[in-house]
Amino acid sequence: MPEVDVADRTFKKLRKSIADSKSLLEKHRLKGQSVIDAIDALTRLDKLVVDPSEEELQEIGVQFEKIRGGTDDIIKYVPLFADTVNQLGQWFEQTMMKRSLVVGRHTIEIEPIKTEGYILDIGGGGEGIIGRLNGRDAISIDLSFLTRQDNDSLKILMDATDLKFLSSQFDVAASFFTFMYIENNDHLKVFKEVHRVLKDRGRFLIWDSRIPERFEDKRFFVLPLEILLPDERVESVYGAKLDQQSLAYFKGLAARSGFEVVEEWVKNEIFFLEL
Repeated sequence: MPEVDVADRTFKKLRKSIADSKSLLEKHRLKGQSVIDAIDALTRLDKLVVDPSEEELQEIGVQFEKIRGGTDDIIKYVPLFADTVNQLGQWFEQTMMKRSLVVGRHTIEIEPIKTEGYILDIGGGGEGIIGRLNGRDAISIDLSFLTRQDNDSLKILMDATDLKFLSSQFDVAASFFTFMYIENNDHLKVFKEVHRVLKDRGRFLIWDSRIPERFEDKRFFVLPLEILLPDERVESVYGAKLDQQSLAYFKGLAARSGFEVVEEWVKNEIFFLEL
């Protein structure tokens, strides 16, 4: 069977599954906000999956994480919802792979951050690695948080380019593979805001990835990452637009915002900076 026919049948099956789940969920709308959120997300996804642009693919990723995080609650009312989520996940992964530069799997080992004060966790709404490491000592900010995230950090919805904290409040700030998700034009704003809220002699810890220039028809960068914590191993995939960044680029941002480099290392595509 031609590949195009298979893809078309798979896509039609996905659209039908979305429609069926929505229809069944509508009958349980009064069960709570999680059901309403799932209906809204599926409605949006049903439109986005039709020939999505780069920006729409990124929104699909956000919407998908929202519904995946609430799957356990929803399937109590609509068991079909689990199958819809699985189909969406497979379609999204296949679509992203076709448009992405995928680098080899990397492994990083990370220990709890030593500090006597609080840690500002920039972009802690995904896997929540800093929150897993330092628990209640971490204040995690992001534009959204996965509902399935399980750690003891304080979670606040906040834009890293406009931190709502007083100056000189934190001993440490950390960014674990977050800048790749922030528009390059906003990177300097984040650096300056972090510098403002750190105490004198405060530290800014950055883990991130080198991203090359765009080439051919690839529009996204995908980094499979194994994260080794003291008590667990986390398998994840970090993906973002193919916008160029490097260690040298971040060192330049650091110099422009008042930081000095204390430590740095590079391992294949990933790097670390302590400022």
